[in-house]
Amino acid sequence: LGFSQGWFDGYDWVIRMNPDVFIYDERKLFSLMGDPGNWAVFAHCGNNTCMDNIGCAGRINTDFFAVRPEYVRKDAFADWKKDFPVAEDQA
Repeated sequence: LGFSQGWFDGYDWVIRMNPDVFIYDERKLFSLMGDPGNWAVFAHCGNNTCMDNIGCAGRINTDFFAVRPEYVRKDAFADWKKDFPVAEDQA
């Protein structure tokens, strides 16, 4: 809703993270965000089992991500409830 409604227009970055996500050392994150060539920062899901009991290898972990809103389509999350049992499937 935030992207489609323009809530993030004018911001350099939008960070989305679950309340149980902790950043113990922000230096790597800030380094990635400081590079003008990076449009986003994502975490890899690894080889853990997701909530749908399907291996997460190759998926983006949706517990945390940071994006430059100017590079996100306004309708990027418009179908978030449709045909995606877990957020990682859509990501």
